[in-house]
Amino acid sequence: MLRNSVDTFIAEMMECSTLDRQIANICKEWKEPSMPSLPLVRQGFHYTTNQHGLFFNRNDETVTITYRVVDHLYPEVILSNEHFEVLLEGILSVYRTKKWQ
Repeated sequence: MLRNSVDTFIAEMMECSTLDRQIANICKEWKEPSMPSLPLVRQGFHYTTNQHGLFFNRNDETVTITYRVVDHLYPEVILSNEHFEVLLEGILSVYRTKKWQ
């Protein structure tokens, strides 16, 4: 099975013990951008998790998900803002109902 950055992002989120807070932080940064910190600017991301970097392209209204542990291990994926929102809502729904276990 071919995996990509979305697959690994979902897997990482499902393992997160504070998923509600993590998703809230992602949404806050996505919807209300703040000035990114210098380490994030150097990496080219607006938000990072333990394994992934998220780049929010405000002009094209897209989100790029990149697996950042090992460069180019999994292909990065570009999602429209609408698809990214559905992805986050789906992760939260599955997590809250514990349907993945």
